[in-house]
Amino acid sequence: MSGRDLIWDRLGALSGIVFVTLFIIGTSLSPDGDPPSPGAEPAVLANFLAGNGDVFGRQASLLLAATFFLICFVSYLRRHLQRHGGENDWLASAAYAGGLIAAGLFLVMGSLGVAQGVAINEGVDIQVSSTLYVLTWDFIDAIGPPMGLLIGATSVAGIRYGAFPGWVSWTGVPIAVALVAGTILSITWFGFVLSLPWFVLVSSVLLVRNRKDIPAPDLRTAEGIAQII
Repeated sequence: MSGRDLIWDRLGALSGIVFVTLFIIGTSLSPDGDPPSPGAEPAVLANFLAGNGDVFGRQASLLLAATFFLICFVSYLRRHLQRHGGENDWLASAAYAGGLIAAGLFLVMGSLGVAQGVAINEGVDIQVSSTLYVLTWDFIDAIGPPMGLLIGATSVAGIRYGAFPGWVSWTGVPIAVALVAGTILSITWFGFVLSLPWFVLVSSVLLVRNRKDIPAPDLRTAEGIAQII
């Protein structure tokens, strides 16, 4: 593997960590005041939305950026799983499909957030902003099943084929269960919070393991020098 290929390989492994970082930064941008429930009085909801248009817009922009790296990560993860389970292994395809569906839902959620920020800042009818607010209120519940599929399929592949150390694979099993069960119980946020350190853990393992699998170039030869150029 050449030096350039090695850089791209590491970027693929790191993309999961970047996804989590951008997501956390976005959610840390707290709006002014406690978010009211969608069933709150119209005046209360209108006052809350009116003062937080810019915050909603920045949150949505960071979520969209994070989704880009999520897609990169699940694509890289698919190749890693296929390397261990074979190109025809359905677990790799299931994990990939779950990751892409979750990314698609994040794109929808981010787009709604952008529209909400624009509607508030441009003084569009408050009913439009309120509708967008309601749509994004429990949107995380829709992300539970595909995210659970991504983590669950990856964990089972790790257990079956040794794609990851045993303890890493088993760590993902209860998280996948929490994501799917949380959708039924309307507590998907619990499993989703647990999934964030899972992404960091798996990304870190991929980075370290693949680095060990790649032999260091022999700088005493022209071929070895060419690998790092």
